[in-house]
Amino acid sequence: MSKKYFTTPYGTAIFPWLNRPDTEYNKAGVFHVKISVPLEEAADFIKELEEQAEAKFEALSPAQQKKWAIAPVYDEEYDDDGEPTGNVIFKTKMTHRVTYTNKAGEEESFTQSPEIVDEDQNTLRESVWGGSILRARGQVIPYAMASAKTVGVSLRLAGVQVRELVTGSQQGGWGDDGGTIPGQAR
Repeated sequence: MSKKYFTTPYGTAIFPWLNRPDTEYNKAGVFHVKISVPLEEAADFIKELEEQAEAKFEALSPAQQKKWAIAPVYDEEYDDDGEPTGNVIFKTKMTHRVTYTNKAGEEESFTQSPEIVDEDQNTLRESVWGGSILRARGQVIPYAMASAKTVGVSLRLAGVQVRELVTGSQQGGWGDDGGTIPGQAR
């Protein structure tokens, strides 16, 4: 099977971990971002992903096809009241530290991080926060999960292109003091 690559439509970043790896549940660290896109703008991309998931399903035996299902290629987005927003969410991620066994039977590892660029392909050094408008690119990985009897596709992150950057800091204003930090000159 040939490698398939993807570029998502532009959408709003949700809980991006792009500048440093998230190690809360995986000590190897994971870079990840969810991207919220209006359904109409995502229709062609959804169709491409569904075709790849269906191809993986068609590779199953006829007996498996009777018992297995195709997993959705996106999640529907809901507002705080549980109502659909009309947007869909694509999840993409990359493992930071990859460890493997080489041909000689020795364990090796390497680290990787996503490329982060602006619309002019310039590297961005600023932290990318939720609310940024961006798109992701990477590799589509079809999978078959025997335990859940499902096939689908995962989106392996390679990089993001940021159209509108939202950034911030751990510091912030606490009222009408101008946002100064105690002990700092105004």
